[in-house]
Amino acid sequence: MKVLVTGISGFIGSHVAAALAALGHRVTGTYRGNPPRILDRYRDGFRGTHVPGGTIDAVRADLSEAEEIAPLLQDAEAIVHIAGFALDWGPAERFYRANVLPVEYILDYLADHPGETRLFIHTSSLSVHGFGHQRGSDEAGPYYPLITHYQRSKLESEELMQAAGKSAACAMGIIRPGNAYGPGDTTIMYPMLDAIRAGKMGLVNRGRHLTCPVFIDDLVAAYLALFEKLADADTDPAEVPVYNITGGEDISWRQLVEQACGAADLPFPRLQVPGWLAMAAAMAMSGAYRLAGAKHPPDLTRYRIQQVSHDYHFRMDKAQSELGWQPLIPFAQGIIETAAAWREHEIA
Repeated sequence: MKVLVTGISGFIGSHVAAALAALGHRVTGTYRGNPPRILDRYRDGFRGTHVPGGTIDAVRADLSEAEEIAPLLQDAEAIVHIAGFALDWGPAERFYRANVLPVEYILDYLADHPGETRLFIHTSSLSVHGFGHQRGSDEAGPYYPLITHYQRSKLESEELMQAAGKSAACAMGIIRPGNAYGPGDTTIMYPMLDAIRAGKMGLVNRGRHLTCPVFIDDLVAAYLALFEKLADADTDPAEVPVYNITGGEDISWRQLVEQACGAADLPFPRLQVPGWLAMAAAMAMSGAYRLAGAKHPPDLTRYRIQQVSHDYHFRMDKAQSELGWQPLIPFAQGIIETAAAWREHEIA
């Protein structure tokens, strides 16, 4: 199948594209600022399955411009949209252009060209749930107030998907990834290991709150399971299905950091900070950065402290029952491979 995968310069997008190619699909992958990542991680197949003939062609495109995205959609039998701007800092317009407009343009194209595309998978974020008591939460909630433009833009993109789903231009679904990590993760795990090594990492509220890591291969398997389901399904105008995807473990920040330190041979952080003090520091630092017109966020932000000072743990019953998907890699196993790759990355 001809598949358009957006965001192959990113960690998740590059892996999904590589897995689809390993299964014989002809992938067109988009990138914008950073160069594309063409991975060989799945060159021998994905989890024991390999179909010859798969390819990846990288195309540079600004997905916030309708005239750039339309030609890419003309030949696509399937769309897996992963590209976006994920940061807890910056003006609302930037998030709207990166996270909302591309979805709007794709949906408009699908409505104007019914029958050309078989399926459309959109990538959202678990952060649309907001930060509060999230212990064993599922897609039904609870939901708390959103505090960043990033969260709001992801929720708005989901609302566009649900509204378009009523007309059922093609089979559609939404994935909300947890904190994806693995070899090559320069967004979450590598920076965390860097901070631990530099003595800049601490635990909030003794690290007792639950978090939601998911190993990249497990996350990719969820995308593939939804891909297969939508490829074989009739369109359902009632609702676009949404799936929360995490590793499924009851793992606290303390346990996560302990296991990461063990795998990377790093000392356990000594800094312990109560949540109220961490939040006060984040608010002060953020205020100062905004007054200075900083384009990059401080080390502490309200978003980051909210995530580590609340339980942030979600169930995946829906994905398991409807997609037949199951996470296979516990954090204690996945972090060993990740830490080894981190050390090689540091040497390089």
